[in-house]
Amino acid sequence: MTKDDIKVKKIDDKKKKKPVNKEVVKTISFVLVIIAVISIIGYLCFLVIGNGNSNKPQETVKKNLNEIAGYGITLDDLDSELYKELFTELKKNLEGKEIDYKEYAKSVAKMYIVDLYSINNKLNKYDISTELIWPTIAENYRTQVMDTLYLYVEDNSRKQRDQNLPEVKSIEVDSIKETKYIYNNGTDKDTKDDVTYEAYEIELNWTYRIKYGYDTQATIIVIKDNDKLYVAEQKA
Repeated sequence: MTKDDIKVKKIDDKKKKKPVNKEVVKTISFVLVIIAVISIIGYLCFLVIGNGNSNKPQETVKKNLNEIAGYGITLDDLDSELYKELFTELKKNLEGKEIDYKEYAKSVAKMYIVDLYSINNKLNKYDISTELIWPTIAENYRTQVMDTLYLYVEDNSRKQRDQNLPEVKSIEVDSIKETKYIYNNGTDKDTKDDVTYEAYEIELNWTYRIKYGYDTQATIIVIKDNDKLYVAEQKA
């Protein structure tokens, strides 16, 4: 191969190289910049939203801690310390060799009052337990409490409530006696529809951690239905 051949080859190689299109380069660069900007904006939005969610109070969900098998009575983490003590006493009685029905009735009455009037641990006005209430009247009871005692209870599902609400501090049984409870399940006062249940009439008094003017005494009627005891009536 001669020097002239080499020169010719170099000239041919130069001819083969295409000139760079500056417009294409600009377009590609612009697209890359846009992608980079969008990525940065997306990342910043993720950080902002993430921080916003982390600062937002989480919704409170009750956790079941214990239960009395066969009786539908449960204990959750929001129940007061007094209620937890009463629950433990009742559980011990019901799971023992022989049930003491008088003590059973006392426990039901006390737990009912403590739960009903310890309103500070309720999530909202709909947070009404009917576990201790006679099933026949449970729905009516729930509606009555929601429309009266709990009517103005503010929502606290995210622990942001600013409202003074009571908590029962102590409770005592003043008296208990056996009685009969007559329930009319008809639409009128016709005695043929009357059903009589064995029952306990229990007088109680209780105190609050802070006084807000709520009830401090009542008479509770606890009835026996299929070997289980339920609250059937509360008298002032």
